[in-house]
Amino acid sequence: MKRILIAAGALLVTTSLLAAEEKKPAQTTTTAGATTDSPMVAAAKKSKRLDGKKRIVITDADLKNSTGHMTTTKIIQDPPNIPPHQKTAEEVMRETKEKEKERAAVRAGDKKKADAARQKEIAKTVARADEDGGIEEDPATTEHQMDQATAPPTAPSKSTNTSSPKKQ
Repeated sequence: MKRILIAAGALLVTTSLLAAEEKKPAQTTTTAGATTDSPMVAAAKKSKRLDGKKRIVITDADLKNSTGHMTTTKIIQDPPNIPPHQKTAEEVMRETKEKEKERAAVRAGDKKKADAARQKEIAKTVARADEDGGIEEDPATTEHQMDQATAPPTAPSKSTNTSSPKKQ
């Protein structure tokens, strides 16, 4: 029984060695009738490295004789759903500060425009008073107009009278 197992093992080893000898790739030579190497392969073959290390150059023949596993498919899958980028706390704070600066700039511009408008009104009132000589108008009226022109605009106040109107 042992002899049969040893004979079978020896037969298996010899057949695998013979098969390996048959699969040896043929050396590629560049002749006029044979296929030429790509420019990258030709350049790699021509360059002689002086560092003494053996370099492996992969040619088209090597790729044809390789036994690597490569598969292709016609099924196209959609990419996985990736959630959109969420802002970090620092980004949110930076955006908030930028918006606040913009609002402050707008408020400052509005205030400058309002101040300029008030100054124009004052200048107009003074010019009118100078033209008229200030004699034809009542001084109290002129003073009231000046006060209104220089006073900041206020919102109309609501009536605080809570009593119901009296019937007649």
